[in-house]
Amino acid sequence: MRRLSAGRGIAGVVAGAWRAEPSPLPWSEEFAALVPLLVRGGVGALAWQRIRRSEPAPSSRLRELQDAYRFNALQAAVHRRALRDVAVALQAAGIAALLGKGWAAACLYPEPGLRPPGDIDLYVPGGDVPAARAVLEDVPVAIDLHAGAAELDDRPWDDLIEHSDGIAADGVEIRTFGREDHLRLLALHMLRHGAWRPLWLCDVAAAVESASDGFDWDRVRGGDRRRADAVACAVRLAQEILGARLDGAPAAVRSRRLPGWIAPAVLQQWGDPRLEPQSRRRPFAADLARPAAALAALVRRWPNPVEATLNVRAPFNDAPRLPFQLLECVRRTARFALR
Repeated sequence: MRRLSAGRGIAGVVAGAWRAEPSPLPWSEEFAALVPLLVRGGVGALAWQRIRRSEPAPSSRLRELQDAYRFNALQAAVHRRALRDVAVALQAAGIAALLGKGWAAACLYPEPGLRPPGDIDLYVPGGDVPAARAVLEDVPVAIDLHAGAAELDDRPWDDLIEHSDGIAADGVEIRTFGREDHLRLLALHMLRHGAWRPLWLCDVAAAVESASDGFDWDRVRGGDRRRADAVACAVRLAQEILGARLDGAPAAVRSRRLPGWIAPAVLQQWGDPRLEPQSRRRPFAADLARPAAALAALVRRWPNPVEATLNVRAPFNDAPRLPFQLLECVRRTARFALR
């Protein structure tokens, strides 16, 4: 229950913080215990965005949130310069790439310091990966190069290119996923990783609220029906937990009932100080020789109900999640054994 309470506290702090004029949040010392969780979840700067508007008295914990904002802004400036080099190099090589998540998601926010830009996530056709890797090896920032777009592989690459948008990086245009495809990508990526970062749900909320006239919800809901329903769940989750406004969303999305387990599952992760993200875990093979360590590693890798549901293509309904979690364990074990 303590983790759930902390998760709710985090949701209350960052609710609406992605907006240009969020409501002020008076600083309270009870928030101090949440600061490490806010920073770990990538939303320290968003918390600062609301708290600074209430003109709080200085404190060391508040400085951590302000430092997160400043660091994000510095990183964004570095990435903007690097993106120019990336765009020029790819265009010279004739490689059609799309930018998504990370820096592209940061463009949804009113200020560059509000979201960590993270890696530069570039998506290229599978056959272009070796050439892209070669031309990008000297770029001085982390680049996550994707062969195709796994979450969007129910639509042709040429279709993704046709519906892409352009953003300027120091005077050079780089292509990003179109707004509809990007919302779908953000939502499915979040669910695939169990929605453990509050930042990812804020991204979904920001993408939904930035959907202006002409936003094609039919495109968001097109393609694979199971994925389309998962996206609707993610959008409704942003409304349920963070108060995202769904004014322009179709009735089928606004009325999509969430299963009772999903919001508590997400909030408990947000509030768990011991949560170990997959990217930071030591390799499972390193623990195989020690039974106790191997058992502990298995416990750490137990899939949460959100990621298990998406990864085994189960429906987001009120049925028990345990069978899907067990199936996801079997899937992971088989994949590990085949390496």
